[in-house]
Amino acid sequence: CSSDLPACQGGRRLVQGRALGRAPRQAGDEGADLIFRLGLEASLVVDTPEVVWSFLDEGRFTSAVGRLLQAEAAWGVMESDRFPAELLRLFPVIRRHWPKVQAMRGQVMQMVLQRLGSGAALSDIDAAGLLASLARLGGMSSPELVQLFLEKRLEGARAGFGSVGGGRDLGELVTGLVHTGRLLQATVCQAFQLFAPGASGAAALLDLAPSFMDGNSSYLGPNAAAGQGGPGSLGGADLEGDLAALPMEETAQLCGEWLQDLQAAFSDSGAFDGVGSAAELG
Repeated sequence: CSSDLPACQGGRRLVQGRALGRAPRQAGDEGADLIFRLGLEASLVVDTPEVVWSFLDEGRFTSAVGRLLQAEAAWGVMESDRFPAELLRLFPVIRRHWPKVQAMRGQVMQMVLQRLGSGAALSDIDAAGLLASLARLGGMSSPELVQLFLEKRLEGARAGFGSVGGGRDLGELVTGLVHTGRLLQATVCQAFQLFAPGASGAAALLDLAPSFMDGNSSYLGPNAAAGQGGPGSLGGADLEGDLAALPMEETAQLCGEWLQDLQAAFSDSGAFDGVGSAAELG
């Protein structure tokens, strides 16, 4: 806190004053420790928007969510009675930055949904990471997640149908249809695979999703000193209760309904307008 040296010195005197009646060395150590801890929490909150955007730019959605949740946990600590209110008032930058962090939850959700609905091919790991991110931020259950997954992938398919229609070159039409067909096949396979039982008995997507923790992060969470929490507390284990595996019959029913919607979307797309016969498609 070199840039706020007077505030740090004042905070140290304040905390030491709160510790009157204890040994001077003990009071000084406690004051320095509190200021150090507050500095860690404050730095985490202030730096989070920039760090989260860098993760999103790299497509590291689970890392972005993990960092956001770390900042929310740090804010919760600062809102508790762990730090004297007078000490917190010496660092107004924390409260000025907090609304920016709050706004990022909705922004991250929006980017995850955009990625799911983009029509781009998704590996199993990518799809698992996106769904785990939605579960963590939105508190969604497995049935809600698989329905949303199918809905967003259908949006991508509709966009694909639109891009191959309209009387375009037949070669482009075939190429577009092949791409869209692979997207749809992968979607159904992933719906079954990601929500089947995993190693823990919960949805398998938890085993596939990248970690919520950035491997380079040095922040251990507000309870690390007490031997509680830490990076693992933001991992998939906390989601197991909500993300139960789905019975195959339930997934099959959801996929069947989705395929009916898909058929309707395909019929309305006009992709084959101007095509007289299958032979013209080569």
